[in-house]
Amino acid sequence: IRQIVHKIVGDLTVNPDFLNSQIKAATEMRNEADQGRAICLRPADLAVLKDAILPLPHKLDPTLPIGGIRIECSDGWIEHGPAFALQRLERALDSVGALS
Repeated sequence: IRQIVHKIVGDLTVNPDFLNSQIKAATEMRNEADQGRAICLRPADLAVLKDAILPLPHKLDPTLPIGGIRIECSDGWIEHGPAFALQRLERALDSVGALS
């Protein structure tokens, strides 16, 4: 099977039409995946932002720490906020033995 695939791919000529079609396909996949992004907030924190226009659709998560946010996407999530920064600092200090 490897030889068959190599023969097909090896015989492939790269031209502008092919590259443009690959870019278009990859961009469409990325855009489709990006549609699943959402910002997660505590209900009380969302209330503070009642007049704000959020850059993403939102979800409520009462388990988040005060001031914390999580942005979910197709590849995982990003957490940010005071509590998460303190956790990162504690891990960094612990890794160098500063908390021992």
